Amino acid sequence: MAKNSAKARIFLFHGNDAIMSRRSLQRWERAFIEKHDDVSHHRISFYTGSLEVLQQAMEQIITEQSLFVNPALYVIYRPTAQEKGKRGVYSEILLKVASQLLKQGRDDITLLIWEEKNLATDHIMTKWFQEHDLQGTAKQYEFTVPQHAELLHEAATYIEAEGYTLDTAAIRLLQSYLTQMDKEQRSVARLRSGDILAIDMRRSWLWNVLDSALLAAQGKVITVQDIEHCTDPIQADATPFEVANAVEKQQWQRVRFLMSTWNEENDMGPYFVLLGVLRQRYRTHLPHSSAQYALDLLAEMEVLTKNGMSKMAWLFDVFTFRMEEAQQTEPLLDPRMVWLSVQ
Repeated sequence: MAKNSAKARIFLFHGNDAIMSRRSLQRWERAFIEKHDDVSHHRISFYTGSLEVLQQAMEQIITEQSLFVNPALYVIYRPTAQEKGKRGVYSEILLKVASQLLKQGRDDITLLIWEEKNLATDHIMTKWFQEHDLQGTAKQYEFTVPQHAELLHEAATYIEAEGYTLDTAAIRLLQSYLTQMDKEQRSVARLRSGDILAIDMRRSWLWNVLDSALLAAQGKVITVQDIEHCTDPIQADATPFEVANAVEKQQWQRVRFLMSTWNEENDMGPYFVLLGVLRQRYRTHLPHSSAQYALDLLAEMEVLTKNGMSKMAWLFDVFTFRMEEAQQTEPLLDPRMVWLSVQ
């Protein structure tokens, strides 16, 4: 066992740039293994597993002992994966073990913790690392997706390394896509959790497009046509903002078509985001005669869904019908229908 005067080594990799944080984690992991031939290497994932099983796995770290004091490396994946809210029991389990390692001065054990999203400043994990970072007993690395100019420079460099070039028009098109994606992501972040942009998909989206464009390119120059050809399948599902734009233009057939791309059974997120976006727009720049009626319908939809009376997808179908027919005296649902649905 290590001497009590030593310090355990604990590192957190997180940020909204999951690609770069994961690459940094992997580089650190490889370097550690190459340096220590006799390392005891473990991986623990919080993606799945009950609280009890994960707690046992973490407690095993504390009891890890080696007769020859071989170094042990533990890589912890997604400690907040099963958490909801700012304070979670899974994070507490991990931090309890980390604190015990520091107290024992276990310099034979190294923890590498990877979180694929940006942790809020008031999250229990962030607070713990901020405190111990100042003390020099732990370290956190935060990775943020850079500005568009830097992203596009990386893209051009990547393409050139493959023996191709990006023409000017293709770069401008990519920049417009990135700008729109940034706006939509930040709007969703504000609707869901304040100002936090937990996961930024721009880099991963850009690299998917570039790899597809390299395969599809007819020549050595990546053109606008190559980019457009590769972006359609990536953006197959409509975004809540596209649906909201169609509602704003009263294109009701398009509204139905766009929402048909959503999978209601597996993900209700887009419906709730759309509800928030529409409420915001009807309160601000959609002050036409039907705005108050639309707001009343949206409020009724939220109540019915939260009480488990009706599915949001079906309620949006009813909302679309009411707005299209301009039935501004009709409630979303007949009270008798609501009563029967819960019997």
